[in-house]
Amino acid sequence: MSDVIIRTGALPYEDGSGFEVEIYIVAATEYFDHERVVLNPGSEFTDFALDDWPEVRDAIDRAIAARRQLNSKEQEP
Repeated sequence: MSDVIIRTGALPYEDGSGFEVEIYIVAATEYFDHERVVLNPGSEFTDFALDDWPEVRDAIDRAIAARRQLNSKEQEP
């Protein structure tokens, strides 16, 4: 996988062993000329209970907001 810029998780497992969803924002590559949001990299498990989707969307929005903050700091003199 290309460089991971943001890595975060959401929906913790009940036993505290990790997160049901991992969200990566990855840098552009020679194949993709834009940054991408990747859910559960390295896994085909990207389906969640319908009731969990608002939390998943909120986590994606927080990751994107964090990337925008990094972009704005990188552009400061």
